[in-house]
Amino acid sequence: EKLKNKCESNFDDYVQLVANWFAYIILKNKKHKIDHSIDSPWDNSGKVIGIDEQFDLNDYATFNDFIDKEYTGESYASYMSGHGMFHYTYEESFDQISLEWLTSQFHLVIKELIDKKNGYLKKWVENKNISFDIKEADNITDFILFEDIIGDFIYSYLWEIKDYLLNTHPIILFNRGKKEAIKRIRKEEIKQMENQKKFQNNKKEAEYLWGKILKMFKLKYGEKMPNKIDKPLYDKKVKQLLIEVHKNGFNIDQIQNIGKYLSFNFSNSVRILISNFKTPEE
Repeated sequence: EKLKNKCESNFDDYVQLVANWFAYIILKNKKHKIDHSIDSPWDNSGKVIGIDEQFDLNDYATFNDFIDKEYTGESYASYMSGHGMFHYTYEESFDQISLEWLTSQFHLVIKELIDKKNGYLKKWVENKNISFDIKEADNITDFILFEDIIGDFIYSYLWEIKDYLLNTHPIILFNRGKKEAIKRIRKEEIKQMENQKKFQNNKKEAEYLWGKILKMFKLKYGEKMPNKIDKPLYDKKVKQLLIEVHKNGFNIDQIQNIGKYLSFNFSNSVRILISNFKTPEE
């Protein structure tokens, strides 16, 4: 009863959560279809492929039409003769989001019961050799769910909250979540630009340091560094040069970036060694 009351009082948060998720999909993702052109005679499951087509909300009478019809692009083995793969629609993701929200509400209830020193829960928890402490709320929640003590309620109520949204027109749901979805996409774009800038800076720095090492190699050994560095050469000559540039003021991260950003210069073993370079004293 407490869980049901908690869910009902926070139900608007659930609707908003789903709306944000749905609007993000509409704005960010594109459609997929099942291609049967390369099906074998003994398997007609097809292959899910992306198509350069955005979603049109007018194509769906309800939210249920969308999650039931549209594919995410992911597939999984069916283990069935004649149909080797099944393809995920957005229904599975919607189920997962709904279940996670419902269990999060249960977690809130458990925390409240611990805080109020509920006698029934205290006795049950202590019989399971778990400390009746707010710090153990996660463990208590997980244990009760694992024991399937409230499984019947969880899954029956899960259908109830999902059913509330399934017949909603997708435009209504999209409009509710659009603002937050745009914020999320913008944050992702900013993060992507920051990562790209970081990548370019690190690569440029790695190229500069590697250029210095090439000059040191020629000056020390009287020959040009080979285009591809294998492990024997690394162990015999190159590693010592990395140690020297570290002594001259370049830090470990800068040296490791040579292996990470200029990997085409090295065999796989050398790339790993440089990417995890440590000084001898380490």
